[in-house]
Amino acid sequence: MDRITLQADNAIATLAPDVGGGIASLILAGHEILRREPSLPVAKRDPRDLGEFPMVPWVNRIANGHFTWRGRVINVAEGPGRDPQGLHGIAWRQPWSVLDQGEGAASLTMTWDGGAGWPFPFRVTRRFILAPSALTIEARLTNLGSEPMPAALGFHPYFSSRSATLRARTSSGWITDAAGLPTSLGLETVAARMQSGLLIDREQLDNCFAGWDGIAVMEWPTHSLTMRTDPAMQFLQVYAPAGGGYFCVEPQSALPDAFNRDAGSSGVCVLAPGAYLCANLHLTATPPAMPARI
Repeated sequence: MDRITLQADNAIATLAPDVGGGIASLILAGHEILRREPSLPVAKRDPRDLGEFPMVPWVNRIANGHFTWRGRVINVAEGPGRDPQGLHGIAWRQPWSVLDQGEGAASLTMTWDGGAGWPFPFRVTRRFILAPSALTIEARLTNLGSEPMPAALGFHPYFSSRSATLRARTSSGWITDAAGLPTSLGLETVAARMQSGLLIDREQLDNCFAGWDGIAVMEWPTHSLTMRTDPAMQFLQVYAPAGGGYFCVEPQSALPDAFNRDAGSSGVCVLAPGAYLCANLHLTATPPAMPARI
C-alpha cells in the first residue's frame, strides 16, 4: 500500500502505511507542521525519515535489549531491526494495513503474532482525523495473547527547530547515561525554563520529563502548535540534537526502559488477554499572535 492522502480545506495529511503506519507530511491551516519525508525509492524508505511514527508496544529504549517478565527473559534486541536497545518498539518497523479511508479520516492497523523479540501477540490501530487546523490520532494497543502483556505506547513527531520555542509544564527531567537511559531525576532548572519557553536551537536534549500535564505548545514566527494528549500522558521525551535542524516532542505513557523499572512509577501498563491501552494525540495550529495557554 502506497501513501494515503487526507484533506480538509487547505489541510493535508499524507500517511505511510508501508513505513510503520506513520505520517509522511502534515499541513495544517496552510503551515508545514511536521518534518516532510524526503522523496526516495520505495526500497530506501525508512520510518526515521517520516514526520511522525508510533512507539508500540514499548517506548524509547530498553537497557541492554532485554528485561525479565514473570520469570523469563524477553530479548527485544532479537526483534525487528535487531537494535541492541530495541529502540521505539516493533510497530514502526512493520508495514501496516488500511482498515478504512475517507476524504478526511483513515484507520491503519498492524498485527504482531508473537515471535523473536516479543512473544506476546498484539494488534495496534491508529485512526487519523483531519480538520482544517487540527489532526487527531487515536491509538489503541490490544493484547491478542492468552497471558498478561506489559505495554506502553507513544507518538514520535519531528518538528523544525528553526526559530522554535517549546513550552510545557513538567516538574523535573531524568538525567541520562551514555546509553541514553534515565538514571536519576533532576533537570528542575530546565523544566522551569521549559514552562517559560525553551529556545530549541540553543538546547541539546535527549531526556524524559516527568509530571507533565499532557499539553505542550510550540511556537514559530509564522504559527503556533498546541499538542494535547487524551488522557493526559505523564511523560514527555524531548529530543533536540545539536545542529540537527529538527526536534522531537514525544508524548509517551511510560519512561524509557520502563519494563526494567518499578511498575508503580515507570508507567508500565499490564494488559490482560483481550484488554487494551488507548491514547489520543491532538495537534492544533493557530496564528502566532494567538498561542494557547498551558
